[in-house]
Amino acid sequence: MSVPDVLRALVLFVLAPVVLAGCDGFDSGVSPDESAQDDTASTVRFAANGAGAVPDDGTVSVTVEYVSPDAEASVEVLYATASTTTSEDVDIPEVQELNFPAADTTVTRSVEVDVSNVDITQGQKTALFALQNLATDGTAEIGSPRQFELSVGPKPIVEAQEDGAGSVVTVQGTVTRAAGAYARIQDDSGPTGASGLVIRQTGDRDFATDIAGGEIQPGTEVIVTGTLSDFNGLLQINDDDLNSYRILSQGEPPAPQQVGLATLSESGDNYLSELVRIEGLSFSSASGSFNGGMSYTVEGPDGNQFTFRVQGSDETNIAGTSIPEGTFTYEGVVGVFSGEYQLIPVEDSDIVQSSE
Repeated sequence: MSVPDVLRALVLFVLAPVVLAGCDGFDSGVSPDESAQDDTASTVRFAANGAGAVPDDGTVSVTVEYVSPDAEASVEVLYATASTTTSEDVDIPEVQELNFPAADTTVTRSVEVDVSNVDITQGQKTALFALQNLATDGTAEIGSPRQFELSVGPKPIVEAQEDGAGSVVTVQGTVTRAAGAYARIQDDSGPTGASGLVIRQTGDRDFATDIAGGEIQPGTEVIVTGTLSDFNGLLQINDDDLNSYRILSQGEPPAPQQVGLATLSESGDNYLSELVRIEGLSFSSASGSFNGGMSYTVEGPDGNQFTFRVQGSDETNIAGTSIPEGTFTYEGVVGVFSGEYQLIPVEDSDIVQSSE
């Protein structure tokens, strides 16, 4: 072996453990700098930073894309040792090489992951992947996202809430309210016997289209994967942060939890985005019709007051409907804005007028 060959071998020997060690400390988050991707550059990257699956899905594709390919290229997809699945669980080798041709448009290749044998009886498992060892005669570099997290099985929403903003999560829940760009889902985890989460998708994105078409409505059970963000205290999966979703079934929404204004005032965080029922409410200083983008004050039978927020048309259908006279029962979801807990009506049926 020549001297240059010996030096090259030594460099590879030193670098290889560093690459693998980096994958042990797998980081599924995306930094602000990484989130802005230049699609005019020649880049090899994952098509998304994560996705969710359940064992019934069988085989799932993890897609890698070559953007602006200016020459042939190959890249290795590493199955990271930080995964909570094993390579035997998902039936894949630890390293797979993908080859790309030079082309005029983006080229994709996929790694197939068999999730059918993953045991999720003890909770969600994750299969983590990273890109490494890009080889090309062109100018391509590994871009963002360069890591991919496949969540197998959902985690309870309460655990997703604990993960906090910036976390990629897969959760399963039942839609309680859906209108415009917003849907609330909840499961039976959490201190109140339920935990909720907001999914927001604007424009002509698929999730919003399914809300408009009625495929997603109260009682729809969904599994969603996305990155959590915080909007003035409200945890949500927003717009393109929704990586994937699947409609599992259509049924009935969960029964609302009976609660009083005093409890909401003291521990509103426990009820955020959940469906509640509050009896004996009244508007003491409002009449006529509701206006979108307006806050009103409701009063309970014990004299406690609370904010009743009528959002815009992208979130509620009650603007223009009559403000009830006398007492009424609220059956709807709870929100928050900058520390202020709010009742967020979505449908006019959220307000049940008391019989005289």
